[in-house]
Amino acid sequence: MIFRPVLANGFKVAEMDVARSVRFLLLTTTLVGGLSYLFNADGFDFKVLILSIAISFGGAIGFPLGARAHRVIVKAGYAREARQSFAIICGIVATNVILAVLGREIISRYVMFTAAVTLLLFLLSWRVIAQRQINEVNDDK
Repeated sequence: MIFRPVLANGFKVAEMDVARSVRFLLLTTTLVGGLSYLFNADGFDFKVLILSIAISFGGAIGFPLGARAHRVIVKAGYAREARQSFAIICGIVATNVILAVLGREIISRYVMFTAAVTLLLFLLSWRVIAQRQINEVNDDK
């Protein structure tokens, strides 16, 4: 949550490079975090293995789709809005952490699932709108 704003605003790195770096960082952090929970005092935890596989599968599908959508959105002139939309994800993660700390894991899971589906639909819609704008500009030329 800190890496993206620092690169984009502090170091003025191009939005496309920031997006790639953040996706790579997220993938490696998730992988290492999952591995650290895979082994516990009782031995090997198969639930964590299943969750790690599901997250990896989602990342393998979601990252390329997100990268293509991000490219279209930035090309349509929404680089600033794409950077700002990262705040939504930060808010969702912060809400999840707060709910988990308060012992509301079930509510946290529903919030995360609902937020994920809503965000997915929003981003897919935004990509379609951005692609239409690009096509209109290309047709006018």
